Amino acid sequence: MFRYWLLVLLVALPAFAVNSLEQHFTCPVCGQEWSERVETSAHPTGLRLDLRQVGDIQDPPTLPQCPQCRFVYFSENLAPATLDKLKPFIKRQDYQLFAAKSPTYFSLAQIQQFLKAPPRFVAQSYLRAAWQVEDKPLVSTRYLAYAEEQLARALDGMLPTDKDYLNTALLRGEVLRRLERWDDAVSQFRSVATRPDFQDPRRKYIVEQELNWIERKDHQPQIMREPTVPEPAMLPDPQIISIRKPKPPQ
Repeated sequence: MFRYWLLVLLVALPAFAVNSLEQHFTCPVCGQEWSERVETSAHPTGLRLDLRQVGDIQDPPTLPQCPQCRFVYFSENLAPATLDKLKPFIKRQDYQLFAAKSPTYFSLAQIQQFLKAPPRFVAQSYLRAAWQVEDKPLVSTRYLAYAEEQLARALDGMLPTDKDYLNTALLRGEVLRRLERWDDAVSQFRSVATRPDFQDPRRKYIVEQELNWIERKDHQPQIMREPTVPEPAMLPDPQIISIRKPKPPQ
């Protein structure tokens, strides 16, 4: 009987693993062709307070990068005018130096800033860069600081009544906690929690969790306990990234 259930378990496990397929890319900047594996399905089981998904999932998702000019393939629908503007930037020595040694999402953040993308999108790219190097705490902390700067800029450019304001403020508070800026984090969460329109019980519970971790002086990544997987409205807007997923083999 034990062998039977072990076999069932082994057969079932692959259904919950991250699946990927090799995809072919052509760099729009230098014309280089290359292949890279891109995730096609996953099984997330939870979410951290910094919005990183956990479980059988690759988060952040793979961001293909040209092996020759180091351009990160963040969209397959770039307008010709945008490409003409980007090419000199990608070929610059400073971009080549940091793109060769940095996480792909850091390179994306640099491109987004060059293109004057909204600060919320730039912040999310820096945050994802921090996730990519969590095994290097000093580097990850530097990217978290960049993300916080962009989140602060985003809030400065919003009205408190804007639809993205509350989620952006909550994410900034979480990043401040991760940076051990305890007083600033408490101030951010309390400024949100005292707003008359802050009535969503899910967000209130997030603030309770955050203040609890701050009181303990805990700056480590933490799982969002309730709800485990929030509704899409709680997540940030999609980034200006569109990775074409390969079609399954016929």
